[in-house]
Amino acid sequence: FDAEGDFGHNAAHPTHSFRITSVYDLWKGPAKNADHPLLGWRLSSLLKISSGIPFVIRLTRPDVVYVDAAGKVFSGPAVGRTAVINTPGGGATGESRVPDLLPGANPYLRNGLQFLDPAAFAIPAPGTFGNLKRGALRGPSVAQLDLSLRKNLYDGESKEQNPFSMQFQIDIFN
Repeated sequence: FDAEGDFGHNAAHPTHSFRITSVYDLWKGPAKNADHPLLGWRLSSLLKISSGIPFVIRLTRPDVVYVDAAGKVFSGPAVGRTAVINTPGGGATGESRVPDLLPGANPYLRNGLQFLDPAAFAIPAPGTFGNLKRGALRGPSVAQLDLSLRKNLYDGESKEQNPFSMQFQIDIFN
């Protein structure tokens, strides 16, 4: 219903993304002591950093509301109230039910766990779409470090002497 309101960033695409992987053999080589407790252990890490992903705030609005002569909006009918279609296009427009972003208001609060400022948004007037465009807001950036510790265990001194092996593995995910 409003092509301009639907343009924006892809909801699954961070603008910036960085990944680096490292593998370090803690103790390796035939010249080392074969009985050393670190022999065969391998430490791996994966660091992922990305900027925030775009998201859209959605509203739940009744399809019909009732407005009195003073312009107050009510959810139920009464004498002196007029029924107004609240959501343009009716119940099939759930994807376009977004709030209005108040002019000059900063939508980001970043106060502890509260990321958005509710005072920066308003419910659109009955029968109108909200002005918040898709992808206009971005979530917080993300940094994730995953670690892995592995040890290959062979039935013999090496995998060439015996094809049977096991692996002990500990993974830590952030």
